[in-house]
Amino acid sequence: MDNIDRDISLSHDHDDDGYDDYDKSEDIIDPMYAIYLLAEFKVQDAFKPFTDILKLDKDKVDFLLGDIKFDFGAIIASVSTENDIPYIKTIIENKSLNVYQNVAAINVLVTLYVEGVYKREDLFEYLGFLLDYFADDCGYLTNVVNTCYDVFAKEHFDKIFEYFEKDLIDEFIIGRDFFEEGIKRNDEEKSLEKLKNDSDRRFITDTIKCLQYWACFKEKESSNFYTTNKPKSNKKAKKKDKSKKTKSWKK
Repeated sequence: MDNIDRDISLSHDHDDDGYDDYDKSEDIIDPMYAIYLLAEFKVQDAFKPFTDILKLDKDKVDFLLGDIKFDFGAIIASVSTENDIPYIKTIIENKSLNVYQNVAAINVLVTLYVEGVYKREDLFEYLGFLLDYFADDCGYLTNVVNTCYDVFAKEHFDKIFEYFEKDLIDEFIIGRDFFEEGIKRNDEEKSLEKLKNDSDRRFITDTIKCLQYWACFKEKESSNFYTTNKPKSNKKAKKKDKSKKTKSWKK
């Protein structure tokens, strides 16, 4: 934990040259490895330093976490309890944070839902609140729409199609036709099963398995010690689709 606190402090104090010097040091591996171990063993004292990292500005988050920022929602969820959910919501609703940090914070709640900690009705009600709260911000709103798609929050689909009609959603990230065809093929049960098979939305339970793709554990040297070569997800790309819109998503 001391290493992680040291790195947070360093991120506040460094200059640009400090980034370069620190990034070249293999010392960065220790706190990264520690983060996963703390998550695996569900050390709840790690919740505060982990969320402190998430609230830093984007450059500092990139500096401290590298590629593990994409796992950070599951990492934080692994050391969270139901009592931590209100605090996670304050991070989600902080519009000064980068949209990718917003994604990580939302994924904390999704992971807690998948793991049975956060009730379905509570998550879905909160997603409805976020659809209104972020209605004037395309980036954040698109994150919420993606989440509604992933968890199959069907009670919000009519509102989401209204937002598509008003061009409030970034269709390069998730197109209307992709969204509509996807929800016709899925239901809540199928969507939950997919989430259970998504390591980015599950508790950290095996540090070695999580880190086996790291370049630092390969014989070939890498310029970035904690860049992963993790296989790409088999999820379909959510690309913009300007084809003719259908009238109704409902079966």
